Amino acid sequence: MMLKRIFAAFFVFSMTLAFAEKRQLEINIHVKTDGSVEVQRKSELLPADPEKRFILVKNSDTGTPIAKADVDIDDRWKTVTNDEGKAPLPDGVDDGSHRVTISKEGEFARTVVNVVVEDGEIASNPQVSMPPSVDYERIKIVLDWGETPDDLDSHIVSSFQHVYYSNMHSGNLSLDRDDTSSFGPETVTVRDIDSSERYSYYVLNYSDRGYLDSARLSASGAQVRVFVNNELAATFSVPRNRRGVLWHVFDIVNGNEIVEFNTISNERM
Repeated sequence: MMLKRIFAAFFVFSMTLAFAEKRQLEINIHVKTDGSVEVQRKSELLPADPEKRFILVKNSDTGTPIAKADVDIDDRWKTVTNDEGKAPLPDGVDDGSHRVTISKEGEFARTVVNVVVEDGEIASNPQVSMPPSVDYERIKIVLDWGETPDDLDSHIVSSFQHVYYSNMHSGNLSLDRDDTSSFGPETVTVRDIDSSERYSYYVLNYSDRGYLDSARLSASGAQVRVFVNNELAATFSVPRNRRGVLWHVFDIVNGNEIVEFNTISNERM
């Protein structure tokens, strides 16, 4: 009976350690002839999940993968996306924050992101959506997020317009893509900006609209990128450890000036 209790105690401890530190813990228990117990332990790091070691690049307007995009990490490592839009992390990329530049010259707007690697796996949102290059003036707003919640909604509001999933076009504003099944992208285009107007951009956690105190928007890994013409002008990451379903990301004033808010509240649109 005593031996069973000792084994059970060590078994519970080993499971906790493996979960918390991504380690594999092997325990061997030997009962000697004199009745004493000898415990031998062997611990080693688990290998990184290969499915969590790639950057996924998408077309912001269609949600389709972008193949053959160039991916530069820290001006040190270079890789290319495959037909699924995936660019694997080279073996030399260690844990930490890395500056990643993604481009496909002549076809898409060049994009710069920070990618965080922990325990050999990408811990930040691995999805990056880029808008096609254009030969006219416009502002493009691109939202990417993680697996949960299923449905985040982009809203852009002026004094007389409100564009979102049930009103996708109004004057110079359009919602190019609505996503209801995780990850995004959701994409808004603003053309022919009235410099006297204020345009406010929000993200609503539609999945939890009935639970205003939800923290899932804050935990979604959502990022918003703003492109002025073909240039990345600003990037916003959802605030962490907040409760609420409405993220007021920024306003556009004076034509193309971006005013950051980056606040979460328990209001609804």
